[in-house]
Amino acid sequence: MNYVARHWRGECSLPIAFWVNLFFLNLVLRSASVWLTNGTTIEHPVRIAQLGLTLEIFALVLLYPWQIVGVWKSAKKQLQHTTNRFWPRAAMAIVCFSLFGTFANIKASLPVYQDLYHTGFVADEFANFTVEALADKQLIHVRGGLGFGVSERVAQVLNDHPGVEGIILDSVGGRIYEGRELGQIIRRRGLDTYSIQGCYSACGIAFISGRHRYLAVGANLGFHQYGPGTLSRTEYEDLTIEEEQDLALFVEQGIAQPFLDKLYLANHDDMWIPTSDEMLASGVVHDYVYASDLIAVDDGEGEFGNVDELIAEVAAFESIKRYLPGEYDEIMTELRSRLDSGASIEEIHATLGLRVQYVAEQSLPTTSDQAILSFAEETIKILEMLERKDPILCLKNLFPDRFGTVVVTNHLPRDALNPLLTALDQVIVDRFESASRPVNRAEAGRVMEQVVTDLGEEISYISDRELRNNSDYSRACHATIQFYQLILAREKQAAANALRSLFAET
Repeated sequence: MNYVARHWRGECSLPIAFWVNLFFLNLVLRSASVWLTNGTTIEHPVRIAQLGLTLEIFALVLLYPWQIVGVWKSAKKQLQHTTNRFWPRAAMAIVCFSLFGTFANIKASLPVYQDLYHTGFVADEFANFTVEALADKQLIHVRGGLGFGVSERVAQVLNDHPGVEGIILDSVGGRIYEGRELGQIIRRRGLDTYSIQGCYSACGIAFISGRHRYLAVGANLGFHQYGPGTLSRTEYEDLTIEEEQDLALFVEQGIAQPFLDKLYLANHDDMWIPTSDEMLASGVVHDYVYASDLIAVDDGEGEFGNVDELIAEVAAFESIKRYLPGEYDEIMTELRSRLDSGASIEEIHATLGLRVQYVAEQSLPTTSDQAILSFAEETIKILEMLERKDPILCLKNLFPDRFGTVVVTNHLPRDALNPLLTALDQVIVDRFESASRPVNRAEAGRVMEQVVTDLGEEISYISDRELRNNSDYSRACHATIQFYQLILAREKQAAANALRSLFAET
């Protein structure tokens, strides 16, 4: 402490004050800062941020004032006791320039300091995670964001349950650091990875680390570029290098090159949702499973008697029972089998939706003009509502084989679906009760040609364009809606004929 006081009073010689207490100490501090920034034995970003910001505050608030005051006083004293005024004045000039440079550096570094403070001392926005060991399933279930600490919690649960063989990852993403840490744990333990509700962004790093990888029916994976904030060391990270580091993991896990070429095409504030075929073909996903195969279902819907309650919600089932008894019996058998095997109510609704869609596809080509037109109008309304919620929901409804099934009642109120269900009921009734016109394929072809012309380049979003981000998903949904609207804008008989021809081909 005596040395500290002596420097503060200017009692140290100018060479000691300048070269040791100012220059050398600043060199040590900058080296420590670089050490913390570019990688240390302290691997956790929160601790790095806490240490880094504490070091900066110490340097700027305590050390730097002590350094420059001591150098200034020492130079001033030397001016009074020597005829050589060059070095004292040079030291004082350097102090002045140093002050200016320090204030400029503080201003430029404010975003970094804010990031360090947010990372080190503010509650993590992705910390809403839960980690649960599932009884008798040899699985653990991670839900919520990948906030700081989730990998440590997973490691603890695994240590407490050494028989665990797989991990379910249901996460919107979060910290890249945590995704990597989870990935290392998964690879080290040889765990299989699953997702029931979806695994996005940083979660993908953990998912791809699985020995075998499975998605529940209807779940999706999502990928995008890394963006400011995702690494929690934003201003001084080369994001391209970080992406290449994780790209190497995907290569190591055997993912095909065509998939890797698309991995980081979506911007950091966007998302690429690969199709089921893409994920299977590239080795990202090895197979699809039912969620009820992984987690226990306890929603009170597991009794046979509740099948009747489920189908009672769909008015068209009375017509299916009346006009298509064989199809009705098959649906009932499948629903009862799924319920008996422990399927969730959401899975039952998804199964129900697919069977109803199949009946609609079989009935639309031979139903009445009014029924097919009403069904198309109500379908457009549902697609518009889903697109406003999230474009990918619209595509899941249109193309369940490509993007996974969607339970519409999870996203829209039941009242919003009633007009479509009523229209579907009329489609089935009129298929058997009303005489339908035979399809005039030449006339339908002329209508379709005009519709394609009117759509212009937007038709590519329906036919053959690869969809890579939310903008593409939205345009694909809008193009599909516009396609049907352009058909409905024709004279009723021509529109019905074109729709009948279209559904007969599908």
